[in-house]
Amino acid sequence: KRGRILNDAPLLQARARVVHAEADADLAELLIARMPSLPRKTRETRARIVVVTIVAVATHAWNEWVASGVNRDPAGHLQNAFDALAVGWEKLDESR
Repeated sequence: KRGRILNDAPLLQARARVVHAEADADLAELLIARMPSLPRKTRETRARIVVVTIVAVATHAWNEWVASGVNRDPAGHLQNAFDALAVGWEKLDESR
C-alpha cells in the first residue's frame, strides 16, 4: 500500500526525488573514493554511470512490485531485475 500511496501523491514523489538525488550523490562519492588511481573526471563519470544504473534497476523492480499488488517483500523483484542486468549485453540480442 505504501508504494501506491507514493505513486498517487505528487508532493511525496517530489520529496522522494530530492532525497534520492542526495543519496545518489553520496553513493557516487563513495564509489569515486574507491577508484583513487584513476583521474578524477574518469572516476566521476564511472561512478555516476554505476549509480544511475543501480537506481534505474531498483526503480524498475520497485514499480513492478507495486504494480503486482503483492504484499510480500520486494526482494524477489529486485533480485530478478539485477539478474537481468548481470546477464549482460550479449544476451539482449538473441539473434546472434
